[in-house]
Amino acid sequence: MSEYYVDPVDDRITFNKKQDVSKLLKYCHAKREHVPLNRKSNFRPIAEIPNIIYYRAVREGWANDSDAWKKWYSDPDNKYFRTS
Repeated sequence: MSEYYVDPVDDRITFNKKQDVSKLLKYCHAKREHVPLNRKSNFRPIAEIPNIIYYRAVREGWANDSDAWKKWYSDPDNKYFRTS
């Protein structure tokens, strides 16, 4: 969902984008708790990325930066998106 605000003083437009991630969070929880994974494998899923975060990464230029993604999924604020 997108919202925008137009400042009447300087005609500046501000966009605010939102995404409901409640189903994604339930999926991540179920996967983390109930799906057995080989934790030593290099090819295991680590986290699910909400679309709005991916689009922000593309816009800001860090979508292909593995270190930036590691920083994102290691952030305590994003721990509920982790699947392993």
